[in-house]
Amino acid sequence: MVMDSVDDDHFMPRFKYYKQKLNPPSFDDVLDFSVDDQQQLDGCTFTSITPPADSSRSGLDASSKWKLFEIEAVPGLYFLPNPFTDEGQILWSRRCLEEYAKPSNKTNLDINKKLDISSLWSETCQDVKMGLEDNTMSDEKDKLGVFKSSPIWGLRWATLGYHHNWDTKVYSESEKTVFPAELNQLSRIFGTVIGCPDYNAQAAIVNFYHAGSTLSAHTDSSEHDLTFPLISVSFGLSAVFLIGGETKKREPKAIFIRSGDVLFMTKQSRMSYHAVARVLSSAEDTKMKKLSTPNESPVKMYLESSRINMNVRQLRS
Repeated sequence: MVMDSVDDDHFMPRFKYYKQKLNPPSFDDVLDFSVDDQQQLDGCTFTSITPPADSSRSGLDASSKWKLFEIEAVPGLYFLPNPFTDEGQILWSRRCLEEYAKPSNKTNLDINKKLDISSLWSETCQDVKMGLEDNTMSDEKDKLGVFKSSPIWGLRWATLGYHHNWDTKVYSESEKTVFPAELNQLSRIFGTVIGCPDYNAQAAIVNFYHAGSTLSAHTDSSEHDLTFPLISVSFGLSAVFLIGGETKKREPKAIFIRSGDVLFMTKQSRMSYHAVARVLSSAEDTKMKKLSTPNESPVKMYLESSRINMNVRQLRS
């Protein structure tokens, strides 16, 4: 891939603009699918989708049709505004924290031999339970303090199925574990939505972000076959997602990704530079909707201060 000169780079200025903290950016130009009148979104067309059979079993809302948007500025990029029920978001977030961040999956915390990776979430839940019983979690600052001091706060990523090698950027036959069947089923449902009913998820990277986090501009090209869609599902805090072209010469499009939203990267968009320029705190996100669940669960509290992203791929036929 040809490197762009600094003068030709139109990606980084936008990344730095949305990342800045001293002078908070304006979000007026960020494409936002949470607006009431989605039909008026500039540069987007949508198709009404009847939820596939058994969608409700995967925590999805099958009570009405979904809207699948195509973003014309980035060929091959599709957006499905939150198709999950609130209970479904809690279910999948819990799986990410409790099940997918355990051995034999791999995480960034594996190098810390003093940590019991298998009990990261259970220990955090115990800390939250004690805080609630002692009435020491009366406001958002107290809740955040409990999570920051818990084992789970240092978790940044987990890999499932074929494990991504961060050094070589290669998926190896010798580095793989069984891919979660329920995540494969969810991915197949979303594959059907995008026209790939036989989608077979074989690898996933689960990312865990906190408010203020970023992910630098990059392209995804580690898969053996780039014809399969990349499926990205997010829960928790909202993020400003940037996506441009195959070089950084093209100024990126800014898109809000909110809790439950699903992004599909196909065709040209698979080779486009993209980044997370900002994860908004709940205080600065005026449109953040809190999940409506009967109990103040540790998962729900975690999502009020963090973002989880499941990035799913099919590597080969």
